[in-house]
Amino acid sequence: MKMHRGPRSADTWSRTDEKSVVDYATSWRPGRALRFDGTIDKSGTRHTDLGVEVEEQDIIELHSGLLNYYRACIEQRDSFSKTIDSLETALARIARLASWEKSRAPDTDSLLAAVKDIADHFGHSWSRDEPFKPSTTWLQWQSL
Repeated sequence: MKMHRGPRSADTWSRTDEKSVVDYATSWRPGRALRFDGTIDKSGTRHTDLGVEVEEQDIIELHSGLLNYYRACIEQRDSFSKTIDSLETALARIARLASWEKSRAPDTDSLLAAVKDIADHFGHSWSRDEPFKPSTTWLQWQSL
């Protein structure tokens, strides 16, 4: 555990003390303060000790907060994973279109319009209510 100290109006804090949780775990009991050296300038003549009293409910709440944090991280990871999968699919379709289907395009502008259709489809698929209808008529959407 690390203890930091700083003025209320400052955005930066100075680390004043550091102790291993193992040191406290063997002797800690509810109602007993965890002792830290709160002195910023250790070479000075005056020193300030700080005590932090941690109750059982505090530990339970901290544990609950940690679990909520991990759940949010997992949800964010899953969301990123879905986005990456969608991007991989879009890029695979664009690559297939540019590599294998380009000869079917009537002209270069039509090929670029098809690429735009693919990008629009995957770029807005999360907010679209009705099924996607590509503007490109020459392209067989399901074949990509």
